[in-house]
Amino acid sequence: MYYFSGYKEPHSVLLIFKDQQTDSPGNNYSEILFVQKRNPQAEQWTGKRLGAEGARENWASACPSMVKIFKNFNIDFTRFDKIIFDRFPVDIPDGRDKADLFDLVQQFKQKAGIPEDYSKDKRFDNRSYRDMTAKLREIKTPEEKILSVKQWRYPARVRMK
Repeated sequence: MYYFSGYKEPHSVLLIFKDQQTDSPGNNYSEILFVQKRNPQAEQWTGKRLGAEGARENWASACPSMVKIFKNFNIDFTRFDKIIFDRFPVDIPDGRDKADLFDLVQQFKQKAGIPEDYSKDKRFDNRSYRDMTAKLREIKTPEEKILSVKQWRYPARVRMK
């Protein structure tokens, strides 16, 4: 998700549309970012989150919402010829929070009508996602270039006994 949005927080959903979409109040958008709500009690262990308000300030091109409402977000995936997404991780624990990654993946599968074996349905495309992200990885920011040079000049030393 970082390559597409610059957003670094886990347990989030980013939907990017090829064509402009219009919501029920008449707002146009081409992407939507669903983020976790702020929880100061949990953040002492998991790190501070931006929440919806922080995401709106720092990522203004989309219409950030709370992940919690992703489940109730009305979107008709049957209108789309192709749904491109990354492979789903198989080892996600099901936590108590109903907006955690496990539940987000399940909700996405349900909304998009993704069957267990989606490899036979050309509408669901993992290959294009991997191709696009591979090209993005070839583009390096100045910060990434500095890290690469440091790693090349000062490789980790391995102790042999």
